[in-house]
Amino acid sequence: MQHIIVGDLEYATFVKAGSIIPILNVGKDRMSITQAINDNIRIEVYPTSAGAASGMLYIDDYTSHQYTSGSYSLVNYSYDGTIVSVTKAVEAAGYYKASNKIINEIVVMNVDATPQYVLNRWVNNTPYPAQGNVMLDFVWLPDTKELHLFGMAIPVEDGLVYNQPQELIEIVWFPAAPATESHKWQHEEL
Repeated sequence: MQHIIVGDLEYATFVKAGSIIPILNVGKDRMSITQAINDNIRIEVYPTSAGAASGMLYIDDYTSHQYTSGSYSLVNYSYDGTIVSVTKAVEAAGYYKASNKIINEIVVMNVDATPQYVLNRWVNNTPYPAQGNVMLDFVWLPDTKELHLFGMAIPVEDGLVYNQPQELIEIVWFPAAPATESHKWQHEEL
């Protein structure tokens, strides 16, 4: 049995390995969800031990029944240990405000080492500066094994084609060090 102690102003959240969860980056001055509905999005990636994860994001106008006539957005996110990608999930769906909704942070959990570098792979004819195959800022927190990627402005659904994955982020890891001859010999002796 595992015991988890949380502070008085904290709460425990349990997330299934292999999940990608889009979270509204609510501004500190917001008093309600309706005030924060147009704020940016943070994507949290909780990979399996094999390094894979997936999740979905649904967006509509939050107030009407126009989603019944296709006025919504549904996208799938995936992570393979290196690439975070997005795929438009429903061909007939189209919600114009989804292209105005911006992902400005991605957090990958359970990361054992700092990457060599991280690339923003999003390429589109967008008005956002510094898009497409450019280095991203990141911070790796070894104590919590979190990799925080920031300095991006990636639209949720701008220029996506149904069922065609679009790479968003590529994490380039340092190459694994080859085993030395003495290390190999010691392993064979055991």
